[in-house]
Amino acid sequence: EIDTVLIDRKLKFEAINTILKTKSEDFKFLNPILNKEIFPTNFIALFPKGKGIEFAELKDSIYFFQDSVMSKPEENEDNFIIPKSGEPYIYTVRSGDVLGLIADRNNVRVSQLQDWNGLNGTRINIGQKLTIYGKGTPVIKKKTIKPKQKGTKSTLTVSTPKQQKTTKQIAGNFSNYTVKSGENLWVIAKKYSGVSAQNIMDFNKIDGNLNIGQVLKIPKY
Repeated sequence: EIDTVLIDRKLKFEAINTILKTKSEDFKFLNPILNKEIFPTNFIALFPKGKGIEFAELKDSIYFFQDSVMSKPEENEDNFIIPKSGEPYIYTVRSGDVLGLIADRNNVRVSQLQDWNGLNGTRINIGQKLTIYGKGTPVIKKKTIKPKQKGTKSTLTVSTPKQQKTTKQIAGNFSNYTVKSGENLWVIAKKYSGVSAQNIMDFNKIDGNLNIGQVLKIPKY
């Protein structure tokens, strides 16, 4: 038994396997015309029964993983380390989550997630709790300017653009968005120009877990 799926743009087997827990061997068997582990644009693909519906629900997450995580260049290790002594944050794995996506959202490495949580591979399960270090209130940098005039010493604190943006976010307008099946914060954030997943989390005072039907406030900048 099979499902028929239209692949509207090029898609690697690996991206589908990571999100849907499928196997490349099954796609090769069902689509013998292909000689590479990739579906070409506008291709009518055959999926194992039931996986076509899952693909439709998690399509955005699959393409996001391929475009943003698989294609992301390796970061410099020195600029990418978050110490284990940072503030811990507990994240609950939801449908469509993979370690690569979770690491990318929290600006950490997959190897760090594995080390912090005692994981030998990249497989995670829905409902599993992951500890992420370094999560917490963003640090707002400040510049202290000392006046050159003689007399009583004083300092002037100047807010950086990041602080000004946060203030604007709190005081500005917002729109409401209802969470749909298969969506996560990073898929939703892509629908709004200038808004990141972290902006939505900060504005709503939530973590990365969402429920279908949940109403989010999307800040307008």
